[in-house]
Amino acid sequence: SEEGREMLYDERKNWEMFWLVDPLDGTVEFIKGNNEFTVNIALMVDRVCICAVVYVPFLQKVYVASREIGSFLIDGIAPAEDACYSYEDICARKQRLPLESSAHDSYRIAVSRSHQTPETAEYIELAKRDRADVEVVEQGSSYKFCMLAEGTIDYYPRTSNTYEWDPAAGEVILSEAGGVTKALPDMAKFAYNKESLLNPHFVCRGRAIKDIDIDDNAFKSIEAIINSMTPKERTNPEILNGSRRTRIAKGSGTNIQEVNRLLKQFEQTRKMMKMVTGSKMGKMMMPGMPKMKR
Repeated sequence: SEEGREMLYDERKNWEMFWLVDPLDGTVEFIKGNNEFTVNIALMVDRVCICAVVYVPFLQKVYVASREIGSFLIDGIAPAEDACYSYEDICARKQRLPLESSAHDSYRIAVSRSHQTPETAEYIELAKRDRADVEVVEQGSSYKFCMLAEGTIDYYPRTSNTYEWDPAAGEVILSEAGGVTKALPDMAKFAYNKESLLNPHFVCRGRAIKDIDIDDNAFKSIEAIINSMTPKERTNPEILNGSRRTRIAKGSGTNIQEVNRLLKQFEQTRKMMKMVTGSKMGKMMMPGMPKMKR
C-alpha cells in the first residue's frame, strides 16, 4: 500500500501472495468533500490480481471480482462499524457486470477530475474528430474502473502518475466485466510488484463500445512526437522550422502531416486556454513539460 511504499524491493520481490491495498483512493477528492473516493483491496498471486473489492462509501456500492468467475455489483451497502454479511446475503444481492441499465448512445470518455494533462486534452480532441457525440465525464478515484465495468462510460485515458495500488483492484473488476487495461506506450499488460511502484500511463476500454474503435496507435504517436522534441521546442513549438519538423517526424516514426496537425492542435488549445483562464494557464497548456517516462 501507499503506507508501505518505502519497503525495499529486495524484501518484497519474491512475494508469491500479498494484499495490495489503497485505503483511501481519491485523497484530493476526499479533502475537497465531493465524495469521489474509494477503498481498493486486491489479492495478488504471482504478481497478478486474482480477486478484488472496490467500495464506494458515498454511493453505498461494492464492486467485487474474481478472475475467471466474473465481476459484480452489490448495491445498498452503507458504511457501518458492525457490518456483517453472510455469503448467502452477498450472492442474493449481486448483479453481474456490465449492467443492462447502463446502456447509452453517446461515446463517454472518463478523465481524472484532479489530474488532467495536455495529453488528456489531445486524446479527447482525437475522439471528437471521429464522432460528434463524445461526452466527457470527470470523476475521481478508481470509481472510473467501476463505471467502465458497469458500462456507464466507454473509455478512460490516464496520462498522469499513478502507483500500483491505484488501479490493481479496478483493473480486474474491469477485465472480468469484459473490458481491458493497456499500458502505454507499448499496449502491454500491467505489471505488479515491480522495483518501481510507479505505473506507466494507460488506457482502459469498457466492453460495450459499439461502432467506434479509436486507434490506440494514434495516442502512442502523440507521445512519440512529444518525446522527439527538446524541452525548448515543447515550450515554444512555433520555433520549429520545416527541416526540424521533418526530423521529428522521422525520429518519432510518424509523418510530417501528423507532426504539423499535433502542433497546430496544441497551439490552438493553448490560445483558447489563454483567452479563458489567463496567460499563466495558456503557457502551461503546451508544456514546458518533462519528457515522458517510459
